[in-house]
Amino acid sequence: MPTGVWHFHAGTLETESFVSSHAGAGHEGRGPRVAVLHVWVGLANPDGVFSAENWALPYARFGYAVPPSALPGVARALALAAGSGYVDALLQVVGRPDSGEAAALREVVHRSRAGVLAILAPVQRRPVLDAADEARLAQSWNELWDSLRRTASPAVWARLEPYIGR
Repeated sequence: MPTGVWHFHAGTLETESFVSSHAGAGHEGRGPRVAVLHVWVGLANPDGVFSAENWALPYARFGYAVPPSALPGVARALALAAGSGYVDALLQVVGRPDSGEAAALREVVHRSRAGVLAILAPVQRRPVLDAADEARLAQSWNELWDSLRRTASPAVWARLEPYIGR
């Protein structure tokens, strides 16, 4: 098994799910608190059994067939529609906006989530998303981040930008 698939989490339980807390073998500091190897056995992962992210999960949550190469932008839009809370937590924990800015950013996410749900409404009974559906979902994900960039202060955006995931 390649050593590159192992990593450890050096943060608190609240921050463990964020990429910045993942560190490799050369990590300096307190040392590892939790050793992690992601292994996807219940749902095939298009990126491989040991990949940290499984973009098939959001497709499966909605009952869609997982394409051979699940597109991260589409899967991220589906996850947003499912209300996973990842974006909300990312904005709060990583962005660290003040209360007024946090409310404005939450409103952007709320509008984006509603937009993705509107895209999905006419296709919910189909087992497969077609290319046009996927293009609209991926575009909605990119538009979310464009809206967040326009809404966030420069300091908050600088903290968020490394996590964009396009």
